[in-house]
Amino acid sequence: MASEQRRGALRARASNGQVVRMLIREITELIDSTSDSAFAADGSGQVVAWNHAAEAMFGMSATGALARGAVRSYRAWMGADRCARRTA
Repeated sequence: MASEQRRGALRARASNGQVVRMLIREITELIDSTSDSAFAADGSGQVVAWNHAAEAMFGMSATGALARGAVRSYRAWMGADRCARRTA
């Protein structure tokens, strides 16, 4: 609960860009703290966090993953024919 209150107070004082950077930093810390393969992408599919286990599993460095979209990275690993495209 205290964490939610702290976030609420920060959001009230921060611009949208600052809030986004803060949340990406928190997500990155969470992803980096797990030994499981994990990554996060924003709403446009851009990778914003990629941990060491994901590097090993996908065979792609964090730098490479951050340069590509999450969907393209995942499709490259899984194979395009195994990844159904989602339409709105």
